Amino acid sequence: MVEEPAEARQPTPLPLAALKQLRLKQWAKQVFLVPALVFSGEFLDPSAILRVLVAILSFSLLASAGYILNDYLDREADRQHPKKRFRPIASGDLPIPAAFALFAAAVVGGVALGWWLSPMFLVIAFTYLATTLSYSFYFKHRVILDVMFLALGFVWRVVAGAFAIKVQVSAWLFLCTAFFSL
Repeated sequence: MVEEPAEARQPTPLPLAALKQLRLKQWAKQVFLVPALVFSGEFLDPSAILRVLVAILSFSLLASAGYILNDYLDREADRQHPKKRFRPIASGDLPIPAAFALFAAAVVGGVALGWWLSPMFLVIAFTYLATTLSYSFYFKHRVILDVMFLALGFVWRVVAGAFAIKVQVSAWLFLCTAFFSL
């Protein structure tokens, strides 16, 4: 099957392009915020469940912010790629000002939800965001460090899940996550 050139296709409506840019399918990675809930025995507590769901939404928005920035930085290279050229920023379906607005909204939403959970959760959320952004700006071009920074994102998720329900992360959960994510 031959894909048609990006310039020959119908543009995606802006709201749909914005949704596509959020990469909702990638939000499944936030399942790594759940293990602390399960292993702490808090999985039947409605309050703990709500806190983890809010944490998942917070991290999902922050992850989307990372994808937006990464796609903005890579837009020229993505335009030359057979599949990535259809991404909303690379294709022009999501104009740069709209991408920046979406980035800001995702960061503000993720931070606001994180603040509602706790200041310590917010510290981990900011650390996750800093890890994601530093990956986009620098570490994705560094062999071995690129994989380590991607793996670190999963570790931050597990730690954040524990902070969301105010339990400690056990050493074995931390180590298992670190090794599994590599």
